[in-house]
Amino acid sequence: MPKTQTLQIDRFIRACPSDVFRVLADPDLRKSWLYDLPGAETLSFSLDFREGGYERSAFRFDGGAVFETEVLHHRIEPDESVSCTRILRIDGQTVSTSEREMTLRPLNDGCLFRCAERMTFHDDRDDLTRHRDMVTYLVDRLDAVIARSLNRVA
Repeated sequence: MPKTQTLQIDRFIRACPSDVFRVLADPDLRKSWLYDLPGAETLSFSLDFREGGYERSAFRFDGGAVFETEVLHHRIEPDESVSCTRILRIDGQTVSTSEREMTLRPLNDGCLFRCAERMTFHDDRDDLTRHRDMVTYLVDRLDAVIARSLNRVA
């Protein structure tokens, strides 16, 4: 039986909203942020970052199961927010779906990055704990990816 849950992660990022948004929108930076992970092999990646555009990827960790993501961008407000839906498949089977809103708000000498998500888990290979841990890890990587893109020390 599918199980629906919500998740919200807030992080202060040491960059202005436009620098953070650039990572969301630029294919090379986005791939570096989300898919160039230790132990991961990216099998495919494409990004059409516009309203109605898709992000599609396939990857695996240490030669294991193939993870596929398909993201449809519904609303994009440059330097402010991105609303999308996401499907995660493992070895061809849908394990979770979600509605995600990422927002950027100026704060002091950086910005507040918020990722709010409503997820439905269809398979026990994905659950709230695993998903929260992965999203937290990826959000924490943002500052380092931005620092490299701006040639500053993270």
